Amino acid sequence: LYLLFFISGIAGLLYQVMWMKELTLLLGGSTQSAAVTTMAFFLGLGLGASRIGLWVKFRKNKFALTFSDYMSYYALLEVAIAISALSYFAIYPLFNFVYSFLFNSVSGPLLVAIKLLLAIPLLSIPAFFMGGTLPIMAELVTDAQQQFAKRVSSIYFINTLGACAGAIAGGFWLPRLFGFNATYFTAIGLSLSLALIAFVMSKKVSEYIKTDSKASKSVSAKASAVQQDIAIPISIRLIAAWSGFASLALQVLWTRLFSQVMQNSTYTFSAILVVFLLCLAAGAFIANRLSKQKQSNYVLPTVFLASGFFTALTPIMYMQLTNNMSYIGGKADFSGYLFEVLGVVVLVIGPAVTIMGIALPFLYKLLQQQTGSQYAAVVGKVNSINTYAAIAGSAAAGFLLFQWLGTWQAIYTIALCYVLFALLLLASYKQRPATQTWWLVGISAVVVILLNPSHLPVVPVDPIAKKERLLEVWESSAGTVAVVEKDGNLKTKLNNWYALGGSKAEQMEAMQTHLPVTLHGKPESIFYLGLGTGITSGTSLNYPVKEVVIAELVKEVITASKRYFAPFTNDLFNDERVTVVNEDGRHYLTASEQQFDLIIADLFIPWRAGVGNLYALEHYQAALAKLNGDGLYVQWIPMYQVSENEFGSIAKTMQQAFEKVTVWRGDFFANKPVMALIGHKSAKPLTEHIAFRQLGRQALQQYKDKRQVPLFAHFVGQLTNELPLLKDKPVNTDNFSYIEYQAPMSHRAEKNGSLKWLTGPRLLQLMHELRGTQDEFLQGIQQAEINAIQAGYFLHAARIARELEDRKAEKQAMAQFNRLMR
Repeated sequence: LYLLFFISGIAGLLYQVMWMKELTLLLGGSTQSAAVTTMAFFLGLGLGASRIGLWVKFRKNKFALTFSDYMSYYALLEVAIAISALSYFAIYPLFNFVYSFLFNSVSGPLLVAIKLLLAIPLLSIPAFFMGGTLPIMAELVTDAQQQFAKRVSSIYFINTLGACAGAIAGGFWLPRLFGFNATYFTAIGLSLSLALIAFVMSKKVSEYIKTDSKASKSVSAKASAVQQDIAIPISIRLIAAWSGFASLALQVLWTRLFSQVMQNSTYTFSAILVVFLLCLAAGAFIANRLSKQKQSNYVLPTVFLASGFFTALTPIMYMQLTNNMSYIGGKADFSGYLFEVLGVVVLVIGPAVTIMGIALPFLYKLLQQQTGSQYAAVVGKVNSINTYAAIAGSAAAGFLLFQWLGTWQAIYTIALCYVLFALLLLASYKQRPATQTWWLVGISAVVVILLNPSHLPVVPVDPIAKKERLLEVWESSAGTVAVVEKDGNLKTKLNNWYALGGSKAEQMEAMQTHLPVTLHGKPESIFYLGLGTGITSGTSLNYPVKEVVIAELVKEVITASKRYFAPFTNDLFNDERVTVVNEDGRHYLTASEQQFDLIIADLFIPWRAGVGNLYALEHYQAALAKLNGDGLYVQWIPMYQVSENEFGSIAKTMQQAFEKVTVWRGDFFANKPVMALIGHKSAKPLTEHIAFRQLGRQALQQYKDKRQVPLFAHFVGQLTNELPLLKDKPVNTDNFSYIEYQAPMSHRAEKNGSLKWLTGPRLLQLMHELRGTQDEFLQGIQQAEINAIQAGYFLHAARIARELEDRKAEKQAMAQFNRLMR
């Protein structure tokens, strides 16, 4: 039975990981969508626990149920989980079609409500059957009232441990090795296997009872006992509710805290989840040990007091172990980095989560004398209260606590509430605690009060060494956004360490619009995936465009741009042609009915969780469908954040989707170059890009200053199947998200020194290989234009040689550049 429930925990987490991934693609990756998905899943779990628990109570009151009957019920639940999980593949395409229609018809809170209504049948139905497995298992493992607390805490521990194993398998291995669909079918296979084993066990036990008259009489006597209604005390309900609320709220808060110092890849988020589940399992194990003790009056007050203390301690531990919010990892390789992440997470939140995890399973000890033999009903009721409160905790952290209190004070407030609960519990006891107990409580409360983290920084800045000044900071479940000033220049930072752009890079950010707009000619409608500072999208207003739509996932980034970058964005937020939406860019582009001449994708952090979706074949195909006749899709790529593996995969994926893909320089930097892969809906050559050529020839005629490089020089080449970089590279899809899993590994390999980003000499080699693939696209253009294109290669070569301090190569490259430009 324990083995069954361990495997059930593995399958449950695999389902959850896959559902969260698929619902992100359907409903978007915004905080509202994530909250809706969590709510639908936990709603199903809570309803399943309570309703199936009550159904078992009804059956016990009417029939003499045996062990064999409960095994059959458990098997049926696993079959129901598998069938409802399979139905997902039939329902999802239909909902995808329906949602696209609804997305274009409603907005605001009504759209969020519709997302919830769509998520409920997709998630709540299978989750409903999942929630019913614990009450049924409680009946299976408990054969005497005095064993109730011990056995239920055991299966709670075993199931949570299985969930931890599922988080490891689903977060680190299965999707990366076999794809998301295979992982999903693995979970379904596990459910069906559990059902088969349970059916076989029910038959075997049934045969055993028939041949053993003593066992038969014992089972019948137990099953036919008169059932009495149980009133769960209000104190137990409150403790169950607070445990669910606090644990989920803290999980959201701590995850956001760790995002300030971690890679924020699918691996690091999985590592946090694994630690959380492992510590909850440890808490359940301790509860199991404590359930054997006769004296239990002071266990919960002690647990709550310790939970408050260790929760209040987490900010201090976090600052110490991360060296005041410095990026952790150093030069460790990928496995070493993961172990370091796990170590930091365990030390910071491990004690608090472990002690918090004792409360819920220990409640069954307090209810043991009142259960009669209504084990399923009691477990179902208590777990449903806990689960419903967990929904509230997740929503409160996501939508209220960050904005009202901030991360530090939200964590501290929950810690104080734990201490308050301990005091209320002690005060409610009929037998007054000893004076020593009150002294211990008082001292602990004072210590918690002294741990107030209000003095800790939200975003660290260095006003002396780096001459930085923090202008404003915003906190939310989507991220911590800050605007920092340095030497008179502004920049926006996301989650402490990643810059979204700044006024110092104004010219380069403007080029990310200027180049594609000029290449297209006369775009009337432009869509931007990502806002950043707003400088790139604001540049579009220098041209006679009629409509500009910008999708930005993090709401606070929009606020920062509006408040601080107005002088650099051409009055972006007051122009009637512009619409800025707080939405997942891929989701908006897929669901919207709008068509565009240009789609410009901002620079994305390749290893960040969820970003692989923006490089997926399905996304590029959906974007192609939203382009007008001669439309262009522009994928800007930070070459200083990708290796040959990631760049080759992205390039090959775009080549699968678009008629033609050309490669362009965004700048001529040696160490932090930016390049664009431009997908063309039509295959017309450069000769038909009239505006681009006219501007380019004008620039050549007026060329005097070597710093003013004509746009011709930005062209690198056209992707072809013969390009060595593309050979043996995988296509990035939603099912096999190569970027999602490979980019974090490359990031650590680069930090470790075992891999180089696609910059410097290797980038120069790539550009050299692409020089021979230009014939088709350049057919019919003038020699002077070809010379300018070739000159761009030598200018970039000269910059790279200068960075490498190769003066001879720099001089030769610049000589070639000048000759061609003349």
